[in-house]
Amino acid sequence: MTTPTPCPTPDKKRYATLAAANSAATRSEIALGYPLYPYTTCPCTWIHLSKTPDETIPQDATINIADVTRLQLQCHTTFRDVVASEASGHAPLQDRLALRHRGLLERWHKALKELDADINDQLRQRAGDKTLEAHDWRRRATNYRDTLRRRINECRDLLSQAVPQTKEEKDADRQARKTVQQTQQAHFEQANAARREARNTAMDDELDRSNIPQVAQKDLRRQAGERAIRRLIDAHGLEFSQYLAEECAALGASLPNRVRKYLTDAA
Repeated sequence: MTTPTPCPTPDKKRYATLAAANSAATRSEIALGYPLYPYTTCPCTWIHLSKTPDETIPQDATINIADVTRLQLQCHTTFRDVVASEASGHAPLQDRLALRHRGLLERWHKALKELDADINDQLRQRAGDKTLEAHDWRRRATNYRDTLRRRINECRDLLSQAVPQTKEEKDADRQARKTVQQTQQAHFEQANAARREARNTAMDDELDRSNIPQVAQKDLRRQAGERAIRRLIDAHGLEFSQYLAEECAALGASLPNRVRKYLTDAA
């Protein structure tokens, strides 16, 4: 019979499953006001909670190129949210692995620098706030900033050690991105077609009830569509321009000068 390894932290609560530990972490954050993170590396084999995120990555874990491609195709805002989630200890393992892929290191580094600058700005703005709530927030923000800086150093180390991709590897990455992009595009087109059909049917029913002639209905739909597109671009101009740039690149079309200037100014 094997003797269990003694726990080096016997005063900590222990959990048999990760689900139970995550549930306890959520309850603890409400009570304590700061997050706790499960870690599975204790020699006793039980799961404990810690103030420090478990940053270990299993040695046998492998990067899935599909996850890398998924992150590469994300818009800047969505990608930055993934980076922030990873730094906070909440990202799934596949995202943590994908961020450390050679094809994402430069973008990961840029997003980390932006998040570091943002949290520093927030710390400066609230430096004069002496309330207890602000004190607790500064403690969490400082820990988060320290994590970001560890990630920045890690990213720099990975970049310095990175071996340039071979032509075959670049071609494989490019093909994987193209496949994912085509799949996403087909999904978007199907979803948009279904929405257009449902919208047009609903609009026809409404106009029929209002006794508006069919010819006028088509013209009104055209006007409504143009207005909706303008509102969508106004609300999500940068994201629209990024999608437009990707589609132009995929089709080999030149990008309109105003869109190119807009992306350059926003970079």
